[in-house]
Amino acid sequence: MISVPKKVKYSFGFIGILLLLTLVIAEWRFNAVRTSPHIYRNTLTQDANVVIVVQPEKAPHFVQSLVREVSDYSVPMWILRASMPHEFGVALLEDEATGVVDISVYGSLKRFGIAVVSMDALSSLSALENRIDWEPDGLSSPQRGVLLGTASIISDVDALDQIFLQWGEPGLLVPKSISGDHFWELMFDNRAGKAYLSMASMMTAFDYKFSKENMDILLSSIQFVVMLRAYADVSEDDVMSISIDMDIIPAARNRVGVLNMKGAIDEGFTELGKRLVESHGIQVEGGSDWNEMTIEFRYTIDQATQFVGHYFLDDGGADG
Repeated sequence: MISVPKKVKYSFGFIGILLLLTLVIAEWRFNAVRTSPHIYRNTLTQDANVVIVVQPEKAPHFVQSLVREVSDYSVPMWILRASMPHEFGVALLEDEATGVVDISVYGSLKRFGIAVVSMDALSSLSALENRIDWEPDGLSSPQRGVLLGTASIISDVDALDQIFLQWGEPGLLVPKSISGDHFWELMFDNRAGKAYLSMASMMTAFDYKFSKENMDILLSSIQFVVMLRAYADVSEDDVMSISIDMDIIPAARNRVGVLNMKGAIDEGFTELGKRLVESHGIQVEGGSDWNEMTIEFRYTIDQATQFVGHYFLDDGGADG
């Protein structure tokens, strides 16, 4: 039997205690050790009229490539899978009783929830975005791994002037929710007209630079959408597929506003494709068609990492 000197035993014991202490502090101060449970969006976005959700785990190779694209650092996949959020999203709810649109911004993190909440840059959300009323003015963590910011904006009652059809289904509407099956998803539940009002209120609050004529055209078109669902996925060969399904009020199928809206979205993708080919050699393909009372848009964008990295995250790319 090999005899181990006492000094070596004590050294290993001391190192073990230090490692254990380090893990305890890392968990206590940063939530860095144990994996927090996935808090699903329905817990935080119940009854919302507009919901946008991103789930990085649905496209890990794309996230890894995107990190490398914007930072020039290559993060090993095992570290990325252990650290990236379960999901994060935004929800809007038109509150008729108070005359405001309630906004929830949330994240469900696997790790480092406490560290993110304590970041100085996030201690004042109004300093980051002052066009909406944050209450409280900072991120909260109602449960382990959950980050939550709540805010509101004044409802744009003038948008009601653009309404030409009466919304609303008889009886109590059953809440809709997104599927949770995609990398990025959007739900626009307009069965009672509230998603339309939420969108109009956000456009007013953020002072989007549309002419009054274009604003009126946009709002008078989107009001005929009963339900809009959109989602995007990215394959391992870096191709982004985008799907948009717009359920239209039956009586409005042939209205000029609906036809203009369909044409404008297709034209928008066409123009995007032209710019991306010229600036980065990125191809955009697809089109739209009617399926009974639903307009279905199906598009693909190759070189998704370069597209998102340059067109959305890099100021210079957006201009290109």
